[in-house]
Amino acid sequence: MLVPRQSGQREDRYMHLLGDPQDRQELLATRQQPPERGAANPVASQRIDELEARVAALEERLARLE
Repeated sequence: MLVPRQSGQREDRYMHLLGDPQDRQELLATRQQPPERGAANPVASQRIDELEARVAALEERLARLE
């Protein structure tokens, strides 16, 4: 059985047809959900904000040099 391709996945995936059909449906349902993004990790969010501010400051300095 061909399993639907997920984002970032290059190859097709297959699953065997032995076992409980409900297990297959649960697996397919969980595989199709996109990963959660956002404020799940406040440390990463803070780091991204700091890096964005740093990039903006560097772009400003570069513009003054040109």
